[in-house]
Amino acid sequence: MKQEIIKSYCLSALARYWLTCENEISTLPVNANLPSDVQIPTKLEFIQLPEWAKHIGVNGQILVPSEVVLSGSSWENINWWYVIYWYLNCLAERKYEEMNGPLHSYSFRLKGWDSRMWDHAWVNRIAIFLSLWAKEKDQPSGQSITSSAVMPEIYITHDLDAIKKTLAIRLKQTAFHLFNSVRALFSGDFFHFSKKFKKALRFFFGVEDYRNFEKLELNKSGTCITKQIINVYGGNVGKEQTIKQKLFDPSYDIRDPELIFQLEGMSKKGVEIGLHQSFDAWEEKELVLSEADKVRNAMGFPITTCRQHWLRFSFSDTWLAQSQSGFMEDTTLGFNDRPGFRNGAALAFKPIGMDGTTLPITSVPMVLMDSHLYDYEQFDDEQRNQAIDRWVTEIEEVGGQASIIWHPHTLGDDYGWHSGFIKLINRLRVNSEKC
Repeated sequence: MKQEIIKSYCLSALARYWLTCENEISTLPVNANLPSDVQIPTKLEFIQLPEWAKHIGVNGQILVPSEVVLSGSSWENINWWYVIYWYLNCLAERKYEEMNGPLHSYSFRLKGWDSRMWDHAWVNRIAIFLSLWAKEKDQPSGQSITSSAVMPEIYITHDLDAIKKTLAIRLKQTAFHLFNSVRALFSGDFFHFSKKFKKALRFFFGVEDYRNFEKLELNKSGTCITKQIINVYGGNVGKEQTIKQKLFDPSYDIRDPELIFQLEGMSKKGVEIGLHQSFDAWEEKELVLSEADKVRNAMGFPITTCRQHWLRFSFSDTWLAQSQSGFMEDTTLGFNDRPGFRNGAALAFKPIGMDGTTLPITSVPMVLMDSHLYDYEQFDDEQRNQAIDRWVTEIEEVGGQASIIWHPHTLGDDYGWHSGFIKLINRLRVNSEKC
């Protein structure tokens, strides 16, 4: 792809950072050398920023793919437009997918990759750096410069995977607890082994209602929360479901009058209703469209936002199928097994299709999920609070746009994750002046 096309795309994607200085940004003397190929596994290098921009880096540096770094390169010799494009559209992952098929949002499958690429919102930091560079060119020598403030925008999203405990949920979560209990046993932690084993038994045999809609009602004023979404299932139910669907898909019927009444109540309180596609709908336009129509007909109003169930996702198929089904926004892009910035960005952006054209759908990356804090990591309360603070702080510091998942079924006694949800919402009030 030509440099001017890449540059034009990046100028548009990051326009919120350059509303008053796009012309100055566009004329920066950015190195135009394009790498010959995308390397996988990824190799990354830190580039030292100049003194006037060190505060926007991580320890004064920005992480870039090695293929853009010439021998002894300084920040002035980096093709920053390409770096933005490389991160934002996950060029390395796309190449992996072409060679191996989609990894469906599990980072552990990327063996030997440099995970530092997911630790920070590098794209946002580069955007701020470029705005500082443009201002530095026009400032008298030695005068301090600052970037214009961009307000963070965070979506709190809820995937309605269940309204009651099904056999599939019993098996899945009990298996998680048993796995963690065995892991604790092998590490010699008999206290957590006993705790997790007992929790597995309680979970498997207990009964609980999973709607918990009353616990989702938020006062968003004084927070960085710009939108709250409940994503609901519109796929097969009951006898229509195959054995695979019974194991992996929700089992409730969106046409249930009581459920519709509850969702309408949430909608009237400002909560958006989205689609949570079925396990196999990540690549099929017809399946996405039929599930969307089912939810739209049940609710009686347009449904334009969505997230794939289990974050099942392909760069070549998913966004295309969604956009062809009338969706304007997707919040799937993230990892199941770790928090972080999958495309090095906290930014609502329009992704590139496999043919190189810009797709008519906005992707809002998913940075943090409740299970990251409870299932994939064995955090105590303090460690969990620190993790929440770490990821929210990164979004805030760069004025980022991102989504966070908290499942309604985890807010009851069965899971006991309600305190973490309260911590998250309270944390989003701490630096409300940034919002």
